[in-house]
Amino acid sequence: MEDNRDNDKKFKLVPAPETGKQRQAVSLDVLKSAYIAEGLSVQAIAERYFLSVEKVQSIVDEAKLPELRKAYVREGISKIQNEQVNQAQKLLDIELSFKKLRIQQLEKQLEDFLAYYGRHGDFYKRHPVSGEILKDTDGIPMQIHVPNVSREIAQLKESVTLSDGLKKLMSDLDDIINPKGPRGESVGEDANVIEMDEFDGLFRKKV
Repeated sequence: MEDNRDNDKKFKLVPAPETGKQRQAVSLDVLKSAYIAEGLSVQAIAERYFLSVEKVQSIVDEAKLPELRKAYVREGISKIQNEQVNQAQKLLDIELSFKKLRIQQLEKQLEDFLAYYGRHGDFYKRHPVSGEILKDTDGIPMQIHVPNVSREIAQLKESVTLSDGLKKLMSDLDDIINPKGPRGESVGEDANVIEMDEFDGLFRKKV
């Protein structure tokens, strides 16, 4: 492949005489790059380098540049998708780590409340030295505030389950986009062909 590109760099194309322009010759490698990487049309390349449309079209056809352009675009999209998936995975991992810390914090709070109840048999506030039950200005015994975390626990449970579901979804998408053979090897060029019916039901809500 490198040998071919080296040859393309050495092969020069001179401006077509009919253009009447005296321009520096352009290498075949530059022309191919303009078509594949820049996505220029045959007409645009001909105008840029003062070549005949017929000559540029002939090069495009002989080198099968449309196929190479598709492969180039496909590779670029794949890199973008991989980067997005990696970033999403990192965010999910960070989110889960914080939620695990919060769950551990809630567990410790529960242990502390249970320990307090185990010592006193109630949740009344007590003087740290005498142990006397503290009362408010109306003479009513004050109680330790036990936070109502049922809603937060439900949200944590739902979000953790959702995060795990997203991880599985990304794994399922990877299996569809990059199918493997029975021994784990790639199935070949057919792997580039994505059958859309494989996505059927993937995003449907489970009953």
